[in-house]
Formats: sequence, structure tokens, C-alpha cells
Amino acid sequence: MKGDADGQYWLAKCFQYGYGTRRDYYIAAKWYQTSAENGNVFGQRRLAECYYYGCGVDKSYEKAVEWFYKAADQGEKFAKEKLDWILQEKPEISESLKEVIDKESHDYSMKLRKVLQRDMKHLLMLEDTILKASRKYQTSI
Repeated sequence: MKGDADGQYWLAKCFQYGYGTRRDYYIAAKWYQTSAENGNVFGQRRLAECYYYGCGVDKSYEKAVEWFYKAADQGEKFAKEKLDWILQEKPEISESLKEVIDKESHDYSMKLRKVLQRDMKHLLMLEDTILKASRKYQTSI
């Protein structure tokens, strides 16, 4: 579902804490999911917490680590701290974290490779244009 990721995040908080509505962790988790999928870094961290504690969703350390990692990768301080803590204090979960990091690193590498290939193509076209312009200029002198 597309929409305003920030609005989706705040709606989730309303359901999580019962602000202006009844408290409903299941609905809160659904809205955190939507917000997180639409790129809201706080929605990503809150969704990770939902999975970590089993709040409104089935407990899943693997999914928690995945969403903590996505939020931390965007600079979310508390998600990074939670990942660091998991690595130190929860060896049974840290294996999931390593798998997610490996997968995310691979995905990032593939995206980076595509961007570099595209940019290289543009640079080669630019170089060709400059060479043609230079030759044209030299023959006109």
C-alpha cells in the first residue's frame, strides 16, 4: 500500500499506545509494516521491535534483525545500538544477523555494480562526444 510513510508510522503509534483509539498491537504492527516498506526508518525500527518481542506479530528474530539492519543502514541510532547489543549478548540471534548482513551486502553490491555500469556507459559516451568535438575543433583551426 502506497501513501505517506510518516502518516502510516504515526497511525501505527496511535494503535500501539491507544492514542485516540483502542490499543491494538496487531493493527499497529500492520501499519508499522506498511510504513517500513515505504521507507520510514522509524517504522522499520518499530516493526523490528514488534518482531523481536512478538508484539502484534509472531516473534521472529530473523525478521527483527532484518528490519533493525534496514533501519540502522539508514542511520537510525537505536536500531544500530540494538544490533550491536544482539551481536554481544545474544549469540543464538547473531547468526541470523550475520546472514542478513551477508544478504544485504550482496544486494547492495549488485545495486552498486549496476549503478557503476550505467555511469561508466555515460562516461564513455561523454568521452566520445568530447573526442569528436576536439577533432572537429582541431580540423577547423
